[in-house]
Amino acid sequence: MTQPPPPTLLCDPAITEALRYAVDAHRDLTRKDGSPFVLHVAETAALVAGTGADADVICAALLHDVLERSDTTADQLAERFGRRITLVVTALTQDPTITGYELRKGALRRQAVAAGPDARLVFAADKISKVRELRARWARRTKAPSAKMLRHRAHYQACLEMLASAPNLLVSQLDFELWALEIVASDTSAGGAQQR
Repeated sequence: MTQPPPPTLLCDPAITEALRYAVDAHRDLTRKDGSPFVLHVAETAALVAGTGADADVICAALLHDVLERSDTTADQLAERFGRRITLVVTALTQDPTITGYELRKGALRRQAVAAGPDARLVFAADKISKVRELRARWARRTKAPSAKMLRHRAHYQACLEMLASAPNLLVSQLDFELWALEIVASDTSAGGAQQR
């Protein structure tokens, strides 16, 4: 079976290297729907690339989860990919020593927004991808959403509110994705999911 040609953003050697690294780092991870986790970072990078961002920011999007989800350290990342990319990735890495979901996610939001426009762009793209995934999971449900799903929705809404104070090209897309999630949520709560 012939593989499709790579997207044009993969013509850049640095982006190709970052994608290979992300594929390797996330090799054994899957998303909630069972698909390879690397699809999330690839979608995040594609959203960032669509804004016209440069290769470093696209690389940071591809690598944004490696510190949280692999044994890669910030020093290793900086040695291989440079300081600028590593600064964005560390800004998007939550502090595991902060206990409690709300406190940890609140700290992450503040850290990402304070880190500057590159981090905010990747953060917005990451949240767009996550809201899309949540919406798809929510739409398949035939019962009320779990407390975890509701917590995620609240976090994503708080992300939008923080990003709106320092907007970028993806904030309106995140706003749309959250609006679409609310449509699905209201349909599910009204019994629409059971009628499908």
